[in-house]
Amino acid sequence: MGFVMGINLGFSGACVMALDGGYYLTLDKDGKVGTTTDKADAKWFRREGNDASFALARLGGRDDGDNLVGADTTLERVDGASDWRWSLLGTSLQDERGNGRFLVLSDAMPTMASTGTPAKVSFEWPWSDHSAWLTDISALHPEFGDLPLIQLPLAGSHDSGTYGMNFAGRTQNCTIAEQLKLGIRFFDFRVQVNDGLFYTHHTFPSANPFARWEQGNNDPLNGWPCILLDLHRFLQDNPGEFVILKFQTFNAVPGQDFDADDHDHFRWLLNHYLDVLDVNDLAGLSLKDARGKAAIFYENIGEYAGKPGEPGGNWGNIAAYKTAGDQKGLSEYIRLWDPYWDDESSSLADEGPAGKDGVPTALTDRWKLYHTNNLCFWQGMVAARFFVAQAQMQVCNGNWNDMGVPVYFSKAERSAVYNNHLNAAMFVEWMGGLDWGMGVFRPNVMTMDYVENGSLTDQIVARLKAIPAGKFSAEYAPASSFLDQCYCRIAFGSGSGTSYLGEDGGWVRYTTAPSDALQFRLRMEPGPRFFYMVSGGDYDGYYLSLRKSDSALGLYGDHKVESWTIKDGALLSDYSGEYAQPGGQDDWVYANVTLSQAMTGCRQDWS
Repeated sequence: MGFVMGINLGFSGACVMALDGGYYLTLDKDGKVGTTTDKADAKWFRREGNDASFALARLGGRDDGDNLVGADTTLERVDGASDWRWSLLGTSLQDERGNGRFLVLSDAMPTMASTGTPAKVSFEWPWSDHSAWLTDISALHPEFGDLPLIQLPLAGSHDSGTYGMNFAGRTQNCTIAEQLKLGIRFFDFRVQVNDGLFYTHHTFPSANPFARWEQGNNDPLNGWPCILLDLHRFLQDNPGEFVILKFQTFNAVPGQDFDADDHDHFRWLLNHYLDVLDVNDLAGLSLKDARGKAAIFYENIGEYAGKPGEPGGNWGNIAAYKTAGDQKGLSEYIRLWDPYWDDESSSLADEGPAGKDGVPTALTDRWKLYHTNNLCFWQGMVAARFFVAQAQMQVCNGNWNDMGVPVYFSKAERSAVYNNHLNAAMFVEWMGGLDWGMGVFRPNVMTMDYVENGSLTDQIVARLKAIPAGKFSAEYAPASSFLDQCYCRIAFGSGSGTSYLGEDGGWVRYTTAPSDALQFRLRMEPGPRFFYMVSGGDYDGYYLSLRKSDSALGLYGDHKVESWTIKDGALLSDYSGEYAQPGGQDDWVYANVTLSQAMTGCRQDWS
């Protein structure tokens, strides 16, 4: 459901309703409309209509039939009342059902009445306007423009183009133009084609167009409303800003293919709507190199997608991309790393209001650990790349009641309401620097569902503005890297319960004494894996390995180099697919694995 810009209505799209006396409309859990003096607690609407009248529909941006209606004397939300319309008479809200009733303010509560003084109504953007936040921070801290792009703290949206879709596939309520105004600078898109018209999709189709290809059309900027035009106009109006766009999962409507011509045409459109940043030398790029531009990553899996450099491919500066699961060992594809956060449960009833992600310990024991390890490993590797941390997300499959009617929140949206603010706070904590004793690391991008929840850009901006003038370089210095010869211990647990990997006659055991822990040399490689190579003492040159016969963890000199991954807080062998079980002890499988520095004197160059 879209909206028509009205000539006389002023504000259109996402808005809150402001009443005289400093009040805003809000909505309680029973659907009754009340008031609040805190704009942050106001219920936001998507205002629709023409220049004569309008409907206040899509509470919170949803298009599942909710609306504002006047029932008796109380203004409330009623499902399926999409035909209830209102008009502005002067600055007052008038019911158009013919009964002449106005929205009036009585005892700080909105009521419908035919007498009394109508409340003065206005409409406001619901959130902070962050259209130019990168520009604003650069004006406050000129050194901000020198920050490497891969360490620029950015808010992003997951499945960015799903607003207005079927609730079972929707993960966003705000349009791309609204997300840009919210300060979102990373966008995750899936593309569907229908006879030269390119749309967003997410399992289900949408009516949100990227652009249209017309044979011989050399002027795509003809004003036809679409996402690429929104992005183009935004960067024209805000030349100090920068966006990252990721395109993947290309498909077509039934009976068609997203063929080679479609890929060529879509990339042509991207290059003509946007000034595309060359990210081949990503390590050397800073914000000042990227202003007014878009870094574009384009999935090239499949028969028709093609490769950069092929004749007629219209790649330009668009970078080839493979999703996280297909990047192993493909160093040319890891300029963007976006590992998927997969909640173990999509059921809200399981363990809290947002599935297993609603359990308080899920934030610290699973999500924080997962992303902290990923951030430090990947930012510390030699090949520069953007790093994306995904907020705690639920599988997007909607909710129905016993009557088969969609309920107010989908599971994905409820998870966003519950978790986004927690994840945003953690992101800002990471901005303070993650110091493992082997380098200081900072976050890059965090993507969220339903980005109006969590105020991530608000928190990023507040953290950066809190740095005293002239102190930015000292307090937000670029992150350092892991070094090839850094030595580390493998630690399990935390605090007083921390244990380390030790050894006993070649078998790996645990020890609570750091001085008795094995020292490992951590060697990183392009790709999502890493190697633990034992160093020092009699075991120099031996490798930490699982013996498949009994799943025992030991030190072996005749075994091929074995790679390991930290997965869900456990040490997982990429060779055998088994978890580390020192001495065959099963209780080590999930034990919050971390690394700690074993000694100083790391080599200062990477080779």
